[in-house]
Amino acid sequence: MHEQFLSAIAANPADDGPRWMYADWLSEQADPRGEFIRVQLQLAALREGRPPHRGDERRDHDEFEYDDSVDVEAELAVREATLQQEYGDIWLGDLPTFTSKQTFRRGFVEFVELTGKDFARHADRLFTHPVRTVWIHEAHLQAFEIAACSQLELLDGLCLSGQFTPDSMQHLLGTLHLSKLQRLLMPGALLEPDSCAEVLASSMALGSLRMIDLSQNGLHNRGVKALVESPICESLEYLILESNQIRLLGARAIAKSTYLDELRYLNLRNNPLSGEGVDIVRKRFGRSICDV
Repeated sequence: MHEQFLSAIAANPADDGPRWMYADWLSEQADPRGEFIRVQLQLAALREGRPPHRGDERRDHDEFEYDDSVDVEAELAVREATLQQEYGDIWLGDLPTFTSKQTFRRGFVEFVELTGKDFARHADRLFTHPVRTVWIHEAHLQAFEIAACSQLELLDGLCLSGQFTPDSMQHLLGTLHLSKLQRLLMPGALLEPDSCAEVLASSMALGSLRMIDLSQNGLHNRGVKALVESPICESLEYLILESNQIRLLGARAIAKSTYLDELRYLNLRNNPLSGEGVDIVRKRFGRSICDV
């Protein structure tokens, strides 16, 4: 039964339904993992502004009564920490042997950090967990091998560190396995920032992106212009370009982009923008969206 539940969860990592069902089954077996899954599902719901319980009928064995006099989130957080401290090492399985950091969310490991070499070597083992986001260090060294991993299709967040050239970016970001990716973060990872931005802009596989973070890369007007004139920005909600070399022409390109209508947050802090450049982006997007 464990394998059937875990397969359903891994196949649909965004769906809470299989997690609730597994939690119920585990609790029937007196397995504390059931309570842990429920607690983390409730915490995730609270932090996302949703009701802190499943959408169907309330259950007698819910741990907390939801009334205004109780700090539900604080009590859930205490119980979460207690259970994870006691059983977390068991639930991690062999992940610590090839990952440097692991974070539980909604009852399972959803975030890990590891090297590109270990990602390419252990992807099959890694994705027996419903991992949603990975931070891959030294990813440029295994760009081709990482791109060949079909498990990338299960990710909604990808953080990359390394020393990317346009060629290594083309290998990695050109894979169709990233077609469902929503968040791409590459702070300080581009050796040739403007050429790399042009490669990113030309990717046909990244049409689902909601966030791009290219902070601390020395990006100039040329690279920013290529990026914001690309269809990959059509659904973008968060664009983080902090600590680059963006000037007035870059600000103008951002303001004139026809692909940034969904933008909710624009970070241009620590760029050599003139007052005119700041005014241009604020006029297009509004002060509440622009962080300059």
